[in-house]
Amino acid sequence: MRSFYRVKFYMAERSKLTSFRNFLIVGSISTIANYLIFISFFAFGIQYILSSSIGYLSGVVIGYLLRKYLFKQGRGELGFIKFIILYSASLVLGLVLLFGLVNFGFVPSVAYIFSIILTTFTNLIGQELFLYSDKRGKLDFILYRYRYLIRYIVIGFGSLLIEVLFIEIVKKIFSIPSVYVILFGFLVGVVFSFILNYRINFSVSKKHNLRTFNIFLLISIFSFGLNLALLSYFAKFGYFNYEFMRFFTAGCIFMISYTLHRRITFVNVKNVGVAIYLNKSENIPQVKAKIHFYPDFIHMDLVDRTYNKNAKKVDLSIGRKISREWPGIEKMIHIMSKYPSRWINPTYKFVDWIIIHSEIQEDLAEVISLCKQYGKKVGVSISYDSNIRELIKYLPQTDMVQILGIAKPGESNQHLHHAALENLMILNSLKDQFKFDIGFDGGVKLSNIAKIDAKYVVSASTILDADDSRKAIYDLKTNSRFYTETYSDIQNFFLREIERIIKTTDCILSGTIVGSSSREKLHEAIGDIDLIIIVDKLSKRKFNDILSQFEKLREILMIDYNQNFVINSSFGPLKMNTPDNVVLHLMIYDRKGHKAHCLSSPFTCYDWQLSDKYVKEKMENIYKVHTLQPNFFLDKRRGLIDYTKDLKSNSISYREYKFDNKGMNEITRTKKMENRDYFEFSYHVMKFIMTNFVKMYSRKNFFTKNIETEYFKIYPSKKRKYQKIFTTLRKMKEEVHYRKWSNSHKKDLFEFLEDFQFQFQKQFGSHATRYYFMRHFKSEMNEASRFVGSISNPGIVRLDSKQKSYLESMIKQLKIMKTFSSPSRRALESAELLAPSSKIVINSNLSEINYGLVDGKTYDFLKDNFPNVVRAWDAKKDPRFPKGENLADVEVRLVSFLEILKKETQNTLIFTHNVILRCLLGMHYNIPRVDWYKINIPYGDPLEFINVKGRGLYPNLTTEQIEKTLGNVTSNSN
Repeated sequence: MRSFYRVKFYMAERSKLTSFRNFLIVGSISTIANYLIFISFFAFGIQYILSSSIGYLSGVVIGYLLRKYLFKQGRGELGFIKFIILYSASLVLGLVLLFGLVNFGFVPSVAYIFSIILTTFTNLIGQELFLYSDKRGKLDFILYRYRYLIRYIVIGFGSLLIEVLFIEIVKKIFSIPSVYVILFGFLVGVVFSFILNYRINFSVSKKHNLRTFNIFLLISIFSFGLNLALLSYFAKFGYFNYEFMRFFTAGCIFMISYTLHRRITFVNVKNVGVAIYLNKSENIPQVKAKIHFYPDFIHMDLVDRTYNKNAKKVDLSIGRKISREWPGIEKMIHIMSKYPSRWINPTYKFVDWIIIHSEIQEDLAEVISLCKQYGKKVGVSISYDSNIRELIKYLPQTDMVQILGIAKPGESNQHLHHAALENLMILNSLKDQFKFDIGFDGGVKLSNIAKIDAKYVVSASTILDADDSRKAIYDLKTNSRFYTETYSDIQNFFLREIERIIKTTDCILSGTIVGSSSREKLHEAIGDIDLIIIVDKLSKRKFNDILSQFEKLREILMIDYNQNFVINSSFGPLKMNTPDNVVLHLMIYDRKGHKAHCLSSPFTCYDWQLSDKYVKEKMENIYKVHTLQPNFFLDKRRGLIDYTKDLKSNSISYREYKFDNKGMNEITRTKKMENRDYFEFSYHVMKFIMTNFVKMYSRKNFFTKNIETEYFKIYPSKKRKYQKIFTTLRKMKEEVHYRKWSNSHKKDLFEFLEDFQFQFQKQFGSHATRYYFMRHFKSEMNEASRFVGSISNPGIVRLDSKQKSYLESMIKQLKIMKTFSSPSRRALESAELLAPSSKIVINSNLSEINYGLVDGKTYDFLKDNFPNVVRAWDAKKDPRFPKGENLADVEVRLVSFLEILKKETQNTLIFTHNVILRCLLGMHYNIPRVDWYKINIPYGDPLEFINVKGRGLYPNLTTEQIEKTLGNVTSNSN
């Protein structure tokens, strides 16, 4: 325990030392900048107080940017408010000291050094006790409640500095009458103040920018007029230093201008409220712990059984508790009842607003009048699809119209309905005429808040389900201007919807998100969202049904996330993504089609098997690519020949389904490359050639962002050149910004492919040795379905002349120079058909498994006499046959033989048996030992393995051999 606390103490002290070190670095840089800027302005003739203020603020801005971007010490909105309070207080203290020292006789340049020392000390203490303290108390709530005022004061002070600095500089450079200089200085300060208030303090939608600026300018002119009046008044007493008096008079009237701006200029700022139901299911202390005093209002939902027959019992004590917990914050009650008047009397005492529905069983005008009699503001709630014409006659008596943006009020995580936005637009066109505010409740998300042009916005799940509810409120208020997780929200939305569609569609066996979107966030992924769906048996109806289900997401993506939605249902490397598009690359197969795809495009399917984002069955359990082989690079998709063909024809080949009366066909189409396609396809080719080769070479299926690093460790030829090309292509793809394609680009790509092919063929061709493993030809006992092991010694069934001639021709093409054989008669007889007995090397390690007491017997005999062996197999174990061997024993013998074989430098033929070859394939195709019995070994078919110096054996079977031998094997089979 003591050691634990020592470690904890050490880590705490180390953290403090790091913070102090960062403070020294940032402080040194910002202090030097501070003093140099002060000296520069002072030497130019700018008054020393103004010069020191500019120097100090410049140092503060530099320090803030260093902390935020270099040391990642940003603390969100509240941290920013604390930051400006601390540094503003230090500025005031520094100016007071500077003013006193100069009046005492110090030279300003020397006095400012003492001022810097004081502000540095106050900043250091303030950071420790105030700025970077994680303790939250009432001070945090006070700062948050008055954040607009605090920021307004600081922005105002900054704009005054800009104004008087502008005036001072212009006076020094130009001979312009003072009245014009003061006027221009004022306009510069107004623009500066408006931009900062608009960007930082009050979030205004873009369509209101001009109106807001015009009002801001009028109020600023009014305030400036008051300033001039005060200046004239004080000038009578001999006080007319414009710079000093401008700050003094502005300070005298700033509350007037602030109040006017809050009430008139920035009326479009959103007020965010949290919805709480008036029933016992609500946990008020838990809600309070999440939101504290940060909402602008609390929205209480009262639902009775006249509105929803399944509604929970109303508990008015929750409303009274809310009133006690959030004093000083506006409270609204949303009465969802056909007879709202019965709830008004018992609730009006603890609310400021009463919101009723337009569709009620009472006279709406009388209910509105009743609310007014109690001195409450009244809101009328309408559905997203309500007819607003029917509401117009009530608008003159209504303080607010609240739109319900979802179809089922009271249910969380619903999506915003487009009709609600249409009604919202209509209400905004009426609000100035009838003088009412607009509220919005339901479907509010951080990704769509910018579309909701309403003063009052109500949210529950977006705020209460957030990791940081305070930040969620702030993001809603600022129209998510500073929200950075929109793409993560899109990804989470897609994951939920994909899972829902797959789980609710009976014909779908498996759904998997693959490619880069399965590993990264969507905004980090380069390309589309790739989704593989496997159905039982594909038909036109099933295909269209699945497409239509995903098409329904189009409206949600546009409304909630402001993204266009494109579905690409073709197969191939076509890219349709743009910054404003979410592209779903939807590839639908059935069992048969998935198997065919694994065989024809193993690189693709091998990569897909990496994904852990799947629903229902894992795709590799339906059919699996076990490993990659050298020959895949020549005759498969994503191989050299396939890519080269497309590049030479300047087109991209892809496939899609064609449905007709005869059924379904997969047809190949081509798309002529455009400028973007050339670069994207080049990136695609380089990336997957390197990725697939490294996976094959390492015998591992893995993902790495820097695949080129691994590739050039193996094939370093022209490394620097190709790395530069690949990095450039990747950057263009990430930024969706492309140069002009030229022949030099094409030449570079072909040069890369030629270099790869040369190195590959050298390593896996001319410098490699090939071994061909064959199971002996059929024996009579094999045909009788018995356990034929090393004890039984039958001969082979005689081959006819045609069969023998075919085998001799095949072996001649393989250029066999040496032959190994098992000592069993059936293996030797097979070997002697193709090689002279004098050239056959017998190796006992190639013998068939020893079945012991079961040799020559049937499975039923084993089951009846040695049931423990069968039970062990059922339990996924590897039992020995009675007085015989198990697979592990055979594997040991095989490994011993392979060590001898690897010394052979000439093409070699090896005749052996079923279980030996099952072990060989199982080991090299990464198949679990319990599934080796499913491997089907044909008679007399040479299975090629390539021996690469220093790397060992690589299997190199044909497509037909893979399908025949491994077709029944999956990693999770029973």
